Amino acid sequence: MPRIAIQLPAVEVEDRVEVELTVNGERRKFQYRIELFAWDEYIGPDEPRVNCLKKVLREYDRDWDIVEISEASEREFAVLFRRKDPEHRPLRMAVSESVGA
Repeated sequence: MPRIAIQLPAVEVEDRVEVELTVNGERRKFQYRIELFAWDEYIGPDEPRVNCLKKVLREYDRDWDIVEISEASEREFAVLFRRKDPEHRPLRMAVSESVGA
């Protein structure tokens, strides 16, 4: 997918940003959110940080796609999410639903 860089005003953690684009006369909206995850809320002090990342990826809301994982600090890392477009669900979901019927 092509990328467009947009300067945004300062946003707070868990703020939602909505972007509306018009492509060839068709309007599409995209929603984004940023979440901070503190290492110590997911893992103990002696556990590898990758375990925290695995837990976050395993438990995140599937109505959102992960767009970017930020560079981590000593205390936390941020994840940028984009809400999935309900009209463009992956084909595999439709196939698995029809197979189970």
